[in-house]
Amino acid sequence: MHLRDTYDPLPLHTALQPPNTNAERARELLRAHLDGRGLPFDVNAVDRDNRTALHFAAALGLAEVVEMLIKAGVDVNAQDSQGLTALHMACGYARPATVRALTDAACDFLRFELRDSRNRTAQQLVEELLAQEQPRKFGGLVRNSKYEAYSEILEIIKTHTNRTSS
Repeated sequence: MHLRDTYDPLPLHTALQPPNTNAERARELLRAHLDGRGLPFDVNAVDRDNRTALHFAAALGLAEVVEMLIKAGVDVNAQDSQGLTALHMACGYARPATVRALTDAACDFLRFELRDSRNRTAQQLVEELLAQEQPRKFGGLVRNSKYEAYSEILEIIKTHTNRTSS
C-alpha cells in the first residue's frame, strides 16, 4: 500500500494507538513527512484527550519516533486534558531512553516546569513513583527494573534542569 492510498485525519495516532501499535508505520509516515512525500498531516494534531502523537510515542518508549517527531516540529510542551506532557508520559511509564531522547533533542525549548492536573512537574511525578517502588535486594544488589528506570530518569532530568538553569 502506498502512503497516498488512504486518508486518516490522525495517521500517527492510528499507528501509535495501543493495543495495535505499529511503530514501523509511524516511522514510515514520519520519514515521508520529513521528505515531503505522502499526504500532509499536522504533527501537532490532537485526539479527544488532547494528546499528540508525541504523547503516545513517549508513553510507548519509542525514542526514535520521538526524535523524528521533534525534527518534524512537534510541540514538545503540548499538554493533554490532564496537563500531561510527553515528558510526563515517558516518566510515568518508566521510559529512560525516551526521556533522554526528549531532553537531548529538545533541551533548548523543553519546559520542565509544566505541571499536570495534580500540580506535579515531570520530576515530581518521577519522585512520587520512585517513592512507591521498593528496591529489592538480592545478594546485596538492588534489583527492581522500575526502581532502576525511575532512578535513571530522575538523574537525566536533574542533569538537564541544572544545565538549563545555569
